[in-house]
Amino acid sequence: MIVAGEYDRAMRHVRDLRASFLLDGPETFWAGEEASLLDARGYRLASLETDPASVGPFEYAGDFNEGRATFVGAKGEIVLEKKDRRWMIRAAAQDLARHGLDSPQGDERTFLDAVSGCLLSSGPAPPGGAAAPPPFTVQGS
Repeated sequence: MIVAGEYDRAMRHVRDLRASFLLDGPETFWAGEEASLLDARGYRLASLETDPASVGPFEYAGDFNEGRATFVGAKGEIVLEKKDRRWMIRAAAQDLARHGLDSPQGDERTFLDAVSGCLLSSGPAPPGGAAAPPPFTVQGS
């Protein structure tokens, strides 16, 4: 049976399996929310590198580690990096700046919202800020 997480007898979270079996212990929890979001957008966690975090505060299991997570999906390869409590994305997407993702972000929730928006967007905004056209049009006969 696959579960979303596993807890010990003291109800401490010991595994986060919502998106990948690569998130198999507390040292990988730093990437749990990100893996869940990208999984919901069709991206699979391909690799994960984890190191001890160098900057606190250390309140939650995800605060103790940082690293680099590589995902593969519809827009190619996306690398998310957490270093010194700051988040960064590396991807081929041309609209990273439009979504505020062209520099490291200090707030994880804001970062995740921007990543989600970037993945859901169909391309650069047209002039004047109007809604982006659909990716294709159907012409009548």
